[in-house]
Amino acid sequence: MENMILNKPMKKCRSESSRKYIKLWKDTKFYQVKTYQCGQYIGRVSKLTNAGNKPIRIAEQEFYKLGTVAISISKEELLASKILQIKAKETADIFVIEEVSYGN
Repeated sequence: MENMILNKPMKKCRSESSRKYIKLWKDTKFYQVKTYQCGQYIGRVSKLTNAGNKPIRIAEQEFYKLGTVAISISKEELLASKILQIKAKETADIFVIEEVSYGN
């Protein structure tokens, strides 16, 4: 998890950058941007952006599924650009590690 958060290459692990859009929730943009394959585990790094006009609260539990061993979220609340009074949208980094044996 630490290496994924710090974006450090890991020995004996493969990594691949991508920009895979995943439909998640209304008024959000969710992209998987990197995957790591390390033995029996796969790590996924995603970016979640609030594209709406209301704040969004997110919890690690929302990204859990069978086979998940670790989850980390860089921000628990994404403010809306309307509240921030700027055009930029708030984004959180989502880090998930899963066991490959569960078909993830």
